[in-house]
Amino acid sequence: MAQSLAVYISSLILFFCHFFRFDNPASVAPSPSRQLTFNYLLPVNAWLLLNPSHLCCDWTMGTIPLISGLLDWRNLITAAFYVTLFKFAKFALQTEGMRCRAMLMVSVITAGML
Repeated sequence: MAQSLAVYISSLILFFCHFFRFDNPASVAPSPSRQLTFNYLLPVNAWLLLNPSHLCCDWTMGTIPLISGLLDWRNLITAAFYVTLFKFAKFALQTEGMRCRAMLMVSVITAGML
């Protein structure tokens, strides 16, 4: 049983999972651009959770342009997202009561979905 499952999974990987550069351009980008772009995707996805008016069925082929360096203005959005997430967690941990703990749990679950 385990061998047949292993053969099945390896055949799926070999024959069906062919990703190209335009599928995920950030994965083949150079090192600082890759990390900055992946971190920028977190606030983009959080914004789509809050305001899903710009949903798209196909996010390939550079729909979200790569972040080229540290001086890109989108890094400010990423920093603001992390500061806000940190402040929510700090507030929930410092405040007594079940309501704040529930807010922390929802924040962690939402961050896990991103």
